[in-house]
This record gives sequence, C-alpha cells and structure tokens, in this order.
Amino acid sequence: MDPAPYLARLTQPRGAIIGPHIIGSVRPHLPLLQRWQPRLITVLDPSPSELADLRTACPDAVIVGRLFVPDNELADRIRSNPEAAAQWAHELTMAHFSPHVTYWQIANEILQKAEDIPILVRFEMRRMQLAATAAYLCAIFAFGVGNPDLPEPQRMAVWQQTYPALEMAEQAGHIVAVHQYGMPDLFRPFQDWYGNRLEHQILPRLPFPTLKFAVTEYGIDGMIEGGAPRGWQNFAGAQEYAEQLLRSGRYLERFSGRVLGYSVFTLGHNNPWQSYDIAGAVANAVAAAPERGTWAEIRWAGTGLQAAPIDTDTSPGSDETEETPPVRPSGGGPEPEVIIVPTQPDRPTGGTTVTASNAAPRLTEWFDDLNLSVQAASSAQPGDTVYVLKDVFTTIDGSWDANGSRYAIPQWAKDAYEN
Repeated sequence: MDPAPYLARLTQPRGAIIGPHIIGSVRPHLPLLQRWQPRLITVLDPSPSELADLRTACPDAVIVGRLFVPDNELADRIRSNPEAAAQWAHELTMAHFSPHVTYWQIANEILQKAEDIPILVRFEMRRMQLAATAAYLCAIFAFGVGNPDLPEPQRMAVWQQTYPALEMAEQAGHIVAVHQYGMPDLFRPFQDWYGNRLEHQILPRLPFPTLKFAVTEYGIDGMIEGGAPRGWQNFAGAQEYAEQLLRSGRYLERFSGRVLGYSVFTLGHNNPWQSYDIAGAVANAVAAAPERGTWAEIRWAGTGLQAAPIDTDTSPGSDETEETPPVRPSGGGPEPEVIIVPTQPDRPTGGTTVTASNAAPRLTEWFDDLNLSVQAASSAQPGDTVYVLKDVFTTIDGSWDANGSRYAIPQWAKDAYEN
C-alpha cells in the first residue's frame, strides 16, 4: 500500500465520495452538482461544451468520460485485432476530446471471462500507449459486478492475466474502472463479493500499491439475479436509498487512498434504465448531506459495515480455507517474527527474509481519531513488500515541533528519533 494518498487525507479536504453517473445532458444538473461537489463524476457520451460548464461547476472533480460503443461492436473489433481496435478507439477519443475529462473509458463490461481477458489486455495496453502520444489518460477495463472471477483455490489466477496492463497503468497514471452493485440494498446479497468486491477481495491481494481505481457504476441492480433491468425504485423508497448511499459513503472513506470515488447509476436515463434514475429526491438528499473535508472532519465510524476475513466466507466464489483474522498489536513486546516474502513471477523476483525486532509498539494518541489501524497479517501475500513497524506517530506538515497541539508529533517520538 502506498501511504501517501492516505496521509494527504489528514490535511487535504475532499468532496463527496459518492457522486453521479450521468446519462443525457449535464446542464440540467449543474445547480445540483455545484451543491454536491462530488469527487468522481462519470459522464456517458459527454459533450465538449457541456464539459466546460461541468468543470466550472465542479473544479476539483475527477471526470470520467465514457464514449458509448455497442458492446458487440467493440468486442468484435477487439477479437478481430486488439491493436487495430485500440487505434480506432484512440481516434474516437480524439474526435470527442475535451481537456476537462480526467480519464477516458471505452470498454464497458466486455470480454471479462478468463479466455477473453488476454485480448482485452492487449487492447487496453495499446490504448494507453496511444494515449501517451496525445497526453490524455485512460480508465481501463470497466469490469462488471462480480467480474473477473476469483476462482478457488488461487483467487487471483484470472486477475493475474491483467497484470501487464495494471503495471502499465500504475506507472503512467491511468486508472482501472469497475462496477459494483447490490440488491435488494447496497449491502446484499454478498457484500464481500458484489457491492465491495474491489475493497474486500481485490485490493488486499493486488501487488500494485499505487494503482488507483474508480467505481464508475454503483448502486442497486436487480439484474444480479438475472432478468430485466430493475433499479433501486423496485426495492426502496427515495429516502431509504439516499440513507444507504450516505451510510456506504462513510464506510468507503477508508478506501479513498486507492478508490477515487463511486458514481451512482444513474442521474438522468435512457431506456431501459428508468428505475435506476436518482434525479429528484435521492440526488438532492445525497448532495445535501455527504461527508466532506479531511478525515478529521468526516464521520466515517459507526456504519456497522466491515469486511469479512478473506476466505472464511462460504458465499459464491469463496472457499472454506480459514485464515487468522487481522488483530491490532497490544503491548508487552512481541516475540521475534520471521516474515518470508515469496517470489512472484510477474513482479520483481528475489524473496527476502526479514526478522522483526523484539520491541513493543507505541501509537500516537491521535491514532484512532485519524482512522488508522495496525494489523498483523497471518502471512505475506505473493509479491508483498513487508515492513516491520515499531512506532506510529503523526506530525503536522512534517514539523518536529512537539508543541502538544492536535496531531503534532508526541515528545516521546521526537526523543526516540533524535537520540
């Protein structure tokens, strides 16, 4: 994990983590969006002139522009020649280009099976190469809810096929788009495998610590069970749905160092997505009440939501392999611990052995205030870089002035590191 984005959240305020996925004209929603100030806005087939207005209304938002191409057409182009399809997608992007879009998305829930992912990877890698020639950034993949598969016993076997593209994206500043839904609410049927699959299953296992994600579709979707499209209006009232979104947003703040935001599908609609539209009461309620600011200013606790320990669940896509749940270290001084970092073929090789010192950890008094945690992993994941932490303390803008103010370095830490 890259700590920098999380540390930045201590002093840098952010807008609402829950934002909209917009279908149709942006302009009718500009007053709402100006009040809302979401971190992430996904726009389907954005108009260059409207994007300028959107950027004025939401100057700090990450804007994902999705260019609509029928699924079958794009999938057929990629199957025929992934590199030629990427060239075509690049030309399409340039024809619609706007400097106000942060990331451009083309593929959307296509070629997600294990046998198809290699050609999708070729397409996205070539698209990122072409993007570099025109200085724009990509949102790649846009995997649908529950995809790709997490087979047992090797959970990341399918995801590992995407690693060349993920490594390129991490190095060049592109992002990965995913879609996450629940039904009959945001937290069911299996929160760890649908609504929070990225946060609970993927991020703990991925060997790309600085790679960023965007959930470009989020919400309630009855199609998880199959059948015709059935959005939130089939399952909840407007106030109930808004409360679910706000509750979820408070919980998801803890992942905001890796996930740029969540775009609720949808604000505005075309056929057959009428029952998903949040325009009106839901959008107004979410825009009026989201948590904004630094972590110290956000009410992130008390949601009652948490991740199940990995692979102790017997839900679809899991097995019954028991792992020791993470525990917060206590005082008393742990026994020396030997940590083996395994070698992984698609990441830098040469696993090492690290011996931890026999020292009791010390935590700053602001530790819990800042949504920090120290967890002892039962074993390192393949490709992990393992650090042994003794002391965890905070500073204000890097200052070593132990003046007793909120979040300032404690005197014991200053003494320990200066002497």
